[in-house]
Formats: sequence, structure tokens, C-alpha cells
Amino acid sequence: MKKHEVDMKRLMDKKRKDKMRKRASLIAASVILLSPTIAPPNVDASTTINPEQVVAQQVYKPGVDFRHIKYGKLEVRNFNVNSNELFLKYSTHYVLNMRSKLKNTSFNLTLDERLQDKVVDVQVKSSKTKRKWVSMQRLYDGSYSIPHQEVLRTGLIGVNQQFEIKVILKDKINELEKGYYTADIALLDKNNRPVNNTIDSTFFMIKDRDYYQETNLITESGYSIDPYKPHDTELNLDYTMHYKLNASKHKRGQFIFSIAEELMPYVTEVLVQTRDGRFKPVSLNSNGKFRYATRDLVSLSLIGIPQKFKVKIKLDRPISELPKGTYLFSAAQTTGDAEKLLDKSENNTYLRLASMPYDDSDAD
Repeated sequence: MKKHEVDMKRLMDKKRKDKMRKRASLIAASVILLSPTIAPPNVDASTTINPEQVVAQQVYKPGVDFRHIKYGKLEVRNFNVNSNELFLKYSTHYVLNMRSKLKNTSFNLTLDERLQDKVVDVQVKSSKTKRKWVSMQRLYDGSYSIPHQEVLRTGLIGVNQQFEIKVILKDKINELEKGYYTADIALLDKNNRPVNNTIDSTFFMIKDRDYYQETNLITESGYSIDPYKPHDTELNLDYTMHYKLNASKHKRGQFIFSIAEELMPYVTEVLVQTRDGRFKPVSLNSNGKFRYATRDLVSLSLIGIPQKFKVKIKLDRPISELPKGTYLFSAAQTTGDAEKLLDKSENNTYLRLASMPYDDSDAD
């Protein structure tokens, strides 16, 4: 039998070509997997939508749990754009005596970084300071600190406690660059860890405040975003308030809500929690605003007891896949004729998403 001769050169060429084809296929697959997702038409093409690239940018991350702190709310209150003073208020509610838990704790306030060089002083006032303004200590990182014991009482339980904050600027508020400015607060334990239920965020706009009716009906109120995870597809906002007096004369009033317009393309549904505990769908206008009857959300005759409800925003994607940026939310209660807002009912909060820093430490 005649043996077939094998052309070794042709065989080696064939193996080399097969190997190159496989390598090319792997490279092509890698390019496809590593290419950024194309942004939808209503998103800036420069913004890549990738669940691993966008993360929440929080000033104070969730820390330690101290039981019996019901809430901690920071809100902007009275200010005049023609003045150089901005007023905020922090309110809280302790269920039991917190003397041992809150020993050696301090409040830490962080203002918008654009204000860092524009602040002359930050002061606080409460019953503990005998209603006198006391300066907070400015820390090396630009934040401001004051011991808990100087502004609040650990043994005052079952009632709303609060202290005022005054930010004194070098120039008038209306001389600041137009837009919004943020403020964040947290109570830090003796190990500088934020205490949960004391962390809150707010913002103010460079514009005159809306027309408010000055009343003594509301002790305080606040609006904040509930804790969430990056893969969650909904945001829950918590509105908490106290009536100091019976507010039945405003039973025909409404709550006015505003959701960031930039978020609207990704919102599938918005619901509000009514007094029966159920979530009811609402209709929003093109600017992300809607109204709801006050008496369906809170009891106007319940005095001195915290009342709360939630606004649920359902999204068409995980939070981590939203475009980076800052999303603003607000809520306020109107008078019975719905023409003015009740003082101390207006509240703001925000969500900030930023790009995750790229780590190339493992790169070749």
C-alpha cells in the first residue's frame, strides 16, 4: 500500500490560521462586551448608562443604629435673597432617654462646596444655648461641628426637638451663582460614624421664597429619601410632620409635590401613601409636579404626634443605571384656599449620582 505524504508546511499554516481566527473572535467578543451601552434618545450621548459606572454620591453614608431615634430632618427655612443670612432648622424625636447612647456625639454639617469660600460663620441656636447664637467649629475638611449636648437634650422624650442654624455669607444670597445649593447633616458617634435616622439632606434655590402664610400650626416637618440599594428600581421619599395646633380650617388644602424633570423619562409610575396605608397612583404634569388632598394624607386634628407618608417613584431601570447628575425633590402643604403655602411645611431633598472612578490598577 502506498503511503500518503504529508505536507507539513501546509498543515502548520492551517493550524496557524485556525488559531488566529479564534483569537480574532475572542477580541471581537471582548470589544462587544466592553463597549458602553448607547444612551437613549432623551439622554445626552456623552452619558453612558452602565450599572457599574454610576453610584450614589452621599455626604454621609449609613452608619450605626441607635434605637429610639425616630427621625432627624434638616430643612431650609426663612431667608431673604437680599440678605447674606441663610436659615436652616434641624428637628428630631427621641422615644426613650438617649443619655448614654449620645454621650460624646457631635452634629456635623456639610455645605455645598461652592459655598466653602463664601461663608463667614455658621451659628446655632436652641433652648440649650438660651436662645443665643453660638458658632459651630469649622473643621479641616470645611464642614462644621457642634457637640450634641450643646444644642439638644438627651432626656427630652416623646416630643419634637429642634435647633436653628444660621449661615452667614460674605455677600447677599442673590449675588451667588444661580441654581441650587445643598446642605447635609448627620450626628456622629464618638468614633465619627454617622448615626442612622439623623442623616439628612436638603437644598435651596437662588430665588425668592413662594408666598407663605405665617402660622403656628406646624411644629416642624421634613422630606427625605429612604435608604436604597443600587439595583433597586424605585425610590421612596418620606414626608414627616407635626401639627402643633388643630389645622382643620385647612382641610381643603393640598400637598404640592415636585419631582426632578430630569428623572421623568425614566419614571413609570408615581404613587402616594394615603392615610389608610395604601399607595394610590397619581398623575404628573410635564414638569414633574402633582397635587394631593391634605386630608387624605394626614389628620389635621392630630396634635403633637409625628405623622408621615411616603411617595413611591417607580423607575424603568435600576437606580445605578440612571444618568449621573443631581435630582431635586420638594413637597409643601397649602392653605385651605390652595393659594399660599403653610410655613414650616415646605421641604426639599436631593439624590446625587456620580460616575464610579475607573480602577486601572489591574491593567496591563
